[in-house]
Amino acid sequence: TIDAKAQYRAADDTLKVTATSVLLSSGAIKGSGLMLVGYGPLTRRTVKGRTWWEATVKYAGGNPGSVTVSGVEGSTTAPTTVR
Repeated sequence: TIDAKAQYRAADDTLKVTATSVLLSSGAIKGSGLMLVGYGPLTRRTVKGRTWWEATVKYAGGNPGSVTVSGVEGSTTAPTTVR
């Protein structure tokens, strides 16, 4: 299961996306990652045993309204919240 959250900041036209993946975090599949559809790969982070993926898109071109994150286990679409 992929879970994603997205925030858009109008003041500096920045989109920030964070996501988790049960399958990828478990280590069952090595070498795979998550993609932010239309923007590129998310970067994997691990701190104190917690793993997540994130991407920051500067000059996003406005609030996309929603984002889609995809990976080996499928995809999910999340609405953006505006800050």
